[in-house]
Amino acid sequence: MRLQRSTSRRILDKEYVKHQVVLPNNAIEQVGWSQGDHLGVRVSRKGILLYKVDPEQQIKEPDYEEFKEAVTRTLRAIPKGCAWSELRLKADLEQRTPSSIWVTRMEDEGILKRVRDHVTSRTIWKLSQEQPVPPIPSTLNGWTQKDAGGDRYG
Repeated sequence: MRLQRSTSRRILDKEYVKHQVVLPNNAIEQVGWSQGDHLGVRVSRKGILLYKVDPEQQIKEPDYEEFKEAVTRTLRAIPKGCAWSELRLKADLEQRTPSSIWVTRMEDEGILKRVRDHVTSRTIWKLSQEQPVPPIPSTLNGWTQKDAGGDRYG
């Protein structure tokens, strides 16, 4: 094996180079690597160690609306309420602790109520009784509705 050097790009008077090592096919087969695998590198006094790593997965950031929907859907199924640890598992939420901003927002919107259970000293999450009722779809607030005698404005 030999270390190869090649020019990667040139910008103005600056030349950028990269180094490549060509590994024999039988070495790649022995370690079980294939094209497109992600590799890590560790440098020590003895040399360079290459190893296969799992590619970093993009972590999707949850948003407030998804959190609110998951919490309300789960709490509708449990009217007596439950603690965060149980709610988190049943709602399939990935966050270990709830966002205090989102929880406060849900309480301010009248959706969520948290009460302390004096027997177990746990905080129980429940849906608020004054939960907003979803609006009933209408036809442009009655503008296009017809009277029994024909058009409303005709």
